[in-house]
Amino acid sequence: MLEEKGIKPAVVAGLSLGEYSAFVKANVLSFKEAVQLVKKRGQYMTDAVPLGKGAMSAIMGLDRQTIKDACEEASILGVVSPANYNMPGQIAIAGIKEAVEKAGEILLEKGAKRVVPLQVSGPFHTQLLEPASIQLKEAITAISVHEPTLPVVSNTIAEVFKDKEQIKDMMVKQVMSPVYWEDSVRTMIDLGVDTFIEVGPGKTLSSFIKKIDKTVTILNVENEKTLEKTMKKLAELEA
Repeated sequence: MLEEKGIKPAVVAGLSLGEYSAFVKANVLSFKEAVQLVKKRGQYMTDAVPLGKGAMSAIMGLDRQTIKDACEEASILGVVSPANYNMPGQIAIAGIKEAVEKAGEILLEKGAKRVVPLQVSGPFHTQLLEPASIQLKEAITAISVHEPTLPVVSNTIAEVFKDKEQIKDMMVKQVMSPVYWEDSVRTMIDLGVDTFIEVGPGKTLSSFIKKIDKTVTILNVENEKTLEKTMKKLAELEA
C-alpha cells in the first residue's frame, strides 16, 4: 500500500516474528517461502515446550540488571531469563512457569511497578527453544535466502545485517535469544531515521518507540483510513 503511494523505507525491522516481514520487504525471502518458514517455525516452537509448562511476564518499572539478577535467583526452579527488551521500563521475562512466577515475586519486592502475566503459548526467546532452533536451521537450508536490497536491523543483535549468511545464522538464533527491540530502535535512530511507520494491526510498536525517543515521528498503517492519515502527515513533513 505504501509503495503504491511512492513511499519506500530507508531501513526495515520487525519485532520477533515481525522480522520475517522485514525480510520479505528487503527481498531476503520471497513471500511464499517466508509464509512456509513461519509456519514451520511456529510448529517447532510449539513442539519444543509442552503447553502449560512455560510462561512469560512483562515487568514494569525496573532496570535490566535488576531483572537479570532476579531471574538468576529464581532459576533454581528452572529456566527463566529476560526475553524481550521492549522499551525503557518494560522488559518481558520467560521460562519455566514456576521460575517465571518466582522471578515476578522477587521483582515486586525489588520495586517493580507491575508484573503482568502474558497470554502466550510458550516461553519464547529463551534457551528452552533450542530444539526449535535446531529444526529451524534444517528448514532454512531448504529455501533460498538472498542478499538484502535495503538495510535490515536484527532484533537479536540490534545491528544491520551484514549479509545473507549472517541472516541465516540469526534466524536460527533468534527463536532462543532475547529480542532487543529498544536497542534496535536506537540503532535506526543512530542511522538517521527520524520517521517510523508501523505496518500491520495495532500500535504496539508505536507505543514502544514513543517511550524510547519522543523526538521522532511515529505513524502507522493498518487500513485505508490510517494510510490516508499517514500520507497526509508525510506530506506535511515534506512541506
